[in-house]
Amino acid sequence: MRNTNQYGRKSFIGQTFATVLLVIILAWVTGSAALAANPPQPAYGSATIDGNYGEWSLANDFFANMYRAGKPDKQIESHLYLRYDCATSTGYALVLAAPGVDVLMQPSDAFVKLGNSTKLVDGNSPNFAWVQPNAQSGRAQGWEASFSLAPGSYTNLNVHVQVYDDGSQTSAVAERSIPLTIDCSSVTPTPSETPTEEPSETPTPSETPTPSETPTEEPSETPTPSETPTETPSQTPTPSLPGPSFGSCYNPVTRLFRLTVVNKAEVPAYIGYDIYGQGNSFVNLGSFAAGETKTFEVVQEGTLRKYISADGRKWTQKGGTHVLSIAGHTANNLLCKGSVEACKFQDDNANGIQDAGEISLGNWSMMLYAGTVEENEQPIATGVTDPVSSYVTFDKLLPGEYTVCEGNVEGWLPTIALCQPITVVSEQTASVTFGNVQGGRIIVDKVTGPADAPDKFDFSLTQGEITVASFALSGADTPFDSGLLLPGAYTIEEAAAAGWDLTDVTCVDVTNQLQASELPNPISISLQAGQTVMCTFTNTQQPPAPEYGSLTVTKAVNWGDATPDEVQTFEICIAGPSFPSGNEQGACQSVGHSGGSLTWNNLEAGAYTVTESNPGAGWSVSGSGVSV
Repeated sequence: MRNTNQYGRKSFIGQTFATVLLVIILAWVTGSAALAANPPQPAYGSATIDGNYGEWSLANDFFANMYRAGKPDKQIESHLYLRYDCATSTGYALVLAAPGVDVLMQPSDAFVKLGNSTKLVDGNSPNFAWVQPNAQSGRAQGWEASFSLAPGSYTNLNVHVQVYDDGSQTSAVAERSIPLTIDCSSVTPTPSETPTEEPSETPTPSETPTPSETPTEEPSETPTPSETPTETPSQTPTPSLPGPSFGSCYNPVTRLFRLTVVNKAEVPAYIGYDIYGQGNSFVNLGSFAAGETKTFEVVQEGTLRKYISADGRKWTQKGGTHVLSIAGHTANNLLCKGSVEACKFQDDNANGIQDAGEISLGNWSMMLYAGTVEENEQPIATGVTDPVSSYVTFDKLLPGEYTVCEGNVEGWLPTIALCQPITVVSEQTASVTFGNVQGGRIIVDKVTGPADAPDKFDFSLTQGEITVASFALSGADTPFDSGLLLPGAYTIEEAAAAGWDLTDVTCVDVTNQLQASELPNPISISLQAGQTVMCTFTNTQQPPAPEYGSLTVTKAVNWGDATPDEVQTFEICIAGPSFPSGNEQGACQSVGHSGGSLTWNNLEAGAYTVTESNPGAGWSVSGSGVSV
């Protein structure tokens, strides 16, 4: 018995090996025949070209690898995914960089061609979008685009992109020319509606109906619902109802998935789903009109299997599966997007707040940047404020940090920072406000007498404790222009200049010539929005200061043979600039009987006449009336 059992076991092993070998050979032969009989075709369906590739199935839509320099013997730099919509004769291409590789955002190098000359689409086309672009680095994860192409067989599909992998590299399909066959003979066209967000509904799970046909996409094991559905599904598939389209995003704030569902049928239908591997998880999303889109909030992660029904009772699993994964959505930037509103108002009092009566401003340019703004960086979006609402909206923004900047307009000044940082949160609108006011000007002119005097006069223009400008002017100089100033109180002061008198100051509004300041120096001006004030300072040169000197007159007395009279005096007077009449106090001095010198000090410079008063009888005088 022991020998027989061992022999039988060996025979079984040998038969098993032979059977496996036969299966492998048959599989190889069958596979080779299939490759020969089935030329490469795209997946049939449409896509939304918005840079979000969540609707693509990276397993079912994969078409070809893209190699460095287009050489199959070199490393794979990126992957090509294709779809084709027979109803519109439109092809859809998705190119994603291989792990560790970045796509360079060079529009002319991202293209789909037939051969090297027939361009179907490139990065300059409106039906093109970068996937996860980074404006700061100029890199992305990939790109997607749509293009027109008639059904048929092609031998020279050329898809190309420039990537960064240890330097700039070319990534293209094998030899830049691969076959493509588009066969619409067995494809039923379906509408290519683009999912949009609408008011959300919260689905309620229930029992999972037994599908009336075998699922087209599901995991390798089929779960067994924990309860038998009360409604018996139809055993007859409904080929006229195509599977629904599911798209989703994750909101990290609410921790909910936003599920967007589209009825791609041309007739009303009921749509539902269950979560693979979970009993009693079926959710009837309700009735959808033909082509209708609805959105729902879903809490639980999992693989959603799609169902469709004509009457809400007989369900067919169709359309494959859709995965809700917090980690997957986060890693692939499938996060629910937010928006930014940038508002503009006329800040008449320049306080940075829109007060009552301050109007909103339309047609004002705004720029949106990713993160902080670097020098020479290009915005990721631009727009102008609406003339009615006074704001512009930037939507479909991934959560994160952004910067909004306003454009400059001649004659206007910002009352709030020109660029403001802002944080975008999923499914929320962040607001940023900009205030602007028309700038005023203060012009200062200098007039001197005499007009050709070269002297310069120092001025200061201040606002409170802040010195706005310091400058100097002569009568021949071009008037000083302050440039644009915010409305407010300003002071202009001219410094004193030796030898000059400030003889006149005027400040007027150049529009109406009305006085616009408090005089005299220093001048206070209450500058209004859009106002220009002209101030003129007139200085007159002082006459030269008189020079002073002294005059000494010597009196000589000759008594001759006469006996000197000791009480005799002699009076000498002078007339000139200091003593115009010659008889003013101090103009005359006396000397005694023997004569002597007389001195007049602190006399203004000029000509003087020296005279001697009559000394009395018996005297003769010489030298009187002399001019000096």
